[in-house]
Amino acid sequence: MVSAIIGRWTNTPNASANLAPPPGTSTVGERAPIDASIISNLRALQSQAEPNLLADLIDSFLDDSVKRIALMKGAAAAGNAGALTRAAHALKGASGIVGANRMAALCDTIEELALAGSVEGTTALITALEGEFERVRRALQAEKSSAAEKSS
Repeated sequence: MVSAIIGRWTNTPNASANLAPPPGTSTVGERAPIDASIISNLRALQSQAEPNLLADLIDSFLDDSVKRIALMKGAAAAGNAGALTRAAHALKGASGIVGANRMAALCDTIEELALAGSVEGTTALITALEGEFERVRRALQAEKSSAAEKSS
């Protein structure tokens, strides 16, 4: 079962699968790194009182994600399923908030494995998560740049 789960997330049909498409687009059969409707909803929450809400949220998410992924790598290497569960759960929630649905799903898979008391196979999943995070990071940075241009 673990090998089927790992294969689902780590087998990529082509070498360009880890390259982020331009914001709002995706390659055939590949989901966009972020859900545009969620970003749109977050942008709608901005006000004159909080004009940088989306940019601040993006910055916070990116900083936190780097830390959480590092925690996950350390927990997996140490065989600490409890710490891996907590870090994966936290990153899953944060990923959902910014619309990084594939990242959230990867975290969910890692969390499920760790909840079962196993870190077997999680290193490969964390590597896939790092690749997905890079796609999400580029897409969110593009969203942030786009918002800055519109407000100028």
